Amino acid sequence: MTGRVDVMQWVRARTISASGSRAPFNLLEVAHHYAVPGDTEFPRTAPQFNMYLRAAGRAAGPTAVRARLHREARPYHWELVQDFVNPNLVLPFPETGTLVYEVPVNLPHVRLIGVGLYALTVYFRCADELEGHWDRERTDWDPPDEPEWAFGAVDYFVVNRSEP
Repeated sequence: MTGRVDVMQWVRARTISASGSRAPFNLLEVAHHYAVPGDTEFPRTAPQFNMYLRAAGRAAGPTAVRARLHREARPYHWELVQDFVNPNLVLPFPETGTLVYEVPVNLPHVRLIGVGLYALTVYFRCADELEGHWDRERTDWDPPDEPEWAFGAVDYFVVNRSEP
């Protein structure tokens, strides 16, 4: 990626909807808490997290998106829980100029390993650099073995047990 990508918003919402081809997105129930029943055993899989991403690409070219989920195991010590890369999610930024994209990023089967503070971080990389590292026909979120991803933003949320 010769240019850069600046994140304007990266947030989890219960529902992300739009009407029309270029209509603004509606974010319903933006959430920084995720409650599980009081008798929940971990690890537990949440069916899907809906993340909303608004980013500006500045001469970035086609850009791949990666999300990583970490949990704070103890103060200032984060452990990687899950890694998400969808080869079909490429932001078509131009090679020159600046363009802003808004896109929902759906993270399927999110693994929660206990109560506490979690961080969902978004990263970017030039999509052309990843050719040959993944099969675009796959729809799962298995990441390619590539370390060169640029940090975008982080959204924090807390998993807690609900009262009976």
